[in-house]
Amino acid sequence: MLHWLYDPKRKIRRFAEENVKAKPVPVKDERVLKLMEMATNNGMRPSDVDSLAEELEPERLEIPTSNEGKFEYILYLMNALLDDLNFDAAEKDFLKDVAVYIGLPIDKSPYLIRAIYDGLKTETPINEIKTSFFEILG
Repeated sequence: MLHWLYDPKRKIRRFAEENVKAKPVPVKDERVLKLMEMATNNGMRPSDVDSLAEELEPERLEIPTSNEGKFEYILYLMNALLDDLNFDAAEKDFLKDVAVYIGLPIDKSPYLIRAIYDGLKTETPINEIKTSFFEILG
């Protein structure tokens, strides 16, 4: 029954000690700060913004000039966002803003993001996802 409560060798821990999460390391890179600002403006939760900032590698966040680079940029961010296996509306809006920020057409960005997301969800090979991305891009 409740004999485990009365075990004298049981370590006593407080709920707060068991569930305390470390504070995130302050971000100093301008590229990551810009993405964090965009994520916050699109309604992402602070914990999601902090975890995204921890995932991002600043050297991979250079604004791409080619369509190939833009695909890789969005794919990289999509993979970082999908680490929690959840893709909500705020994250989708964030990626739309990022797509426009890196120079993708405003009217095609939702379709481009959907193509990448659907491809990752169905575990489609990357080259097929890339092909559908470029077909939509025109």
